[in-house]
Amino acid sequence: MAKNEFGEEIDERRLDAYAKRVESFTDSQIDALWEACGFIQAKREKKYKAIRQADIDRIRKGEAKDVIRNVLMETRIADFEKNIAKTEGNFRHHALDLNEKTKIAFIAMSKHSFFFRRHAVKYALEQGYAPISQFGIFDYFVTDSVDRDLVRRANNNLIERADELWVFGPVSDGVLAEIKLFKEKPVRYFQIVDSRDVKEITKNDVTFEDDVARFRSEL
Repeated sequence: MAKNEFGEEIDERRLDAYAKRVESFTDSQIDALWEACGFIQAKREKKYKAIRQADIDRIRKGEAKDVIRNVLMETRIADFEKNIAKTEGNFRHHALDLNEKTKIAFIAMSKHSFFFRRHAVKYALEQGYAPISQFGIFDYFVTDSVDRDLVRRANNNLIERADELWVFGPVSDGVLAEIKLFKEKPVRYFQIVDSRDVKEITKNDVTFEDDVARFRSEL
């Protein structure tokens, strides 16, 4: 992924979103945006007007993405976002363009796998899912600052909204309860390898903590 002179990564999704917005601008709006960004290279070469017009022509030919990539190489992304929003006249944020629907994965794990909670979230995100992590939201029962049943009820509501249940590590009593609550929706199982990696496994390969091993048949 390319980086600009400020060390910021310029990803393709961001460029696509910016291109879509700039393509709807009038010529004067594009001119105002370029002025606001202070297109360094153009001003240094004293060819601002010619470069601005060439950029407008390329945008009209469907090359907005490439044009904006060049601009972002010399402009901070936050400044470009602020200036493009100002040009539009309405509040804008890059997050508003990220509307692709993704499946929600509820992450289930024993308290003994608590150390792995961030790795599980990272893994789900990398697979294109939106993760719900109970340990990420509630820590461990909100450090017992509220009644534990309030946390359990909230947790159960989150389970209802998830598309899939992802179990990381051995099944505990709480994890087994979450699996049974999930009913007919997909449940996937993952082994924690070397305390940092993930390997998907079958239901038959799932391990149980000792106090619930006798309930394997209920998985």
